[in-house]
Amino acid sequence: MALRSTLLALLLTMSVAISLSACSDGSEDDDGPSGIQADAGTDTDHQMPSAEPIDFESTEPADPQRIHVESSQKRAVISDEPPLATEDFFPVEQAERLIPGTDLEAHTIFGQQSSPTHNSIRYAPLGADLDIFGAALQIWDLEGEETTPDQRHAELRQQFLNVDDDLTDAPEDAFFSRRSGIQSVVFTAEEGPYVFILSCDTDHCERQDLIEMATTIAAEH
Repeated sequence: MALRSTLLALLLTMSVAISLSACSDGSEDDDGPSGIQADAGTDTDHQMPSAEPIDFESTEPADPQRIHVESSQKRAVISDEPPLATEDFFPVEQAERLIPGTDLEAHTIFGQQSSPTHNSIRYAPLGADLDIFGAALQIWDLEGEETTPDQRHAELRQQFLNVDDDLTDAPEDAFFSRRSGIQSVVFTAEEGPYVFILSCDTDHCERQDLIEMATTIAAEH
């Protein structure tokens, strides 16, 4: 009887030990009581390939002007022909007759774009400030254009204020206008397909001198 009790006690002890061992082994595979498996870390078998380094020294730099042109929705139309020449229409010698005794240098009129059919030239005293206008000529060459010189002349007339047609020794279709210290004569050439605006500021030119110079330019073309 005593032997039987001893064997039962031994079997019970071994059963408890085995149960505790099983619980201990299972806790190593579970992340807490819920039994969720722990994160095993990065799966090295499926890593993204690393990008190749960029060679900045050999990479061609971007052209800002090309990017601007290609991204612009309004492309400028650039003519293959050179801008209309101006020196033959209004050489510096004629400007010196309007502004005598002064060294002059050539400029363009502010805001005026050059093209094969339109251009401008302006003479101002050498080294003068930008607000000094001097004397200037705008030229339109309408040969082969849909707009005739007479039509362009009429369009310009609508753009000028204080128009005066009472001129002496002037081109036949000329009119005079004065505004903000700038006086202008608008006229066409006697023979060629040209329209002109001859202008000069009131500090350097007299009205009649400007009109007579317009007559000279019209007769020469």
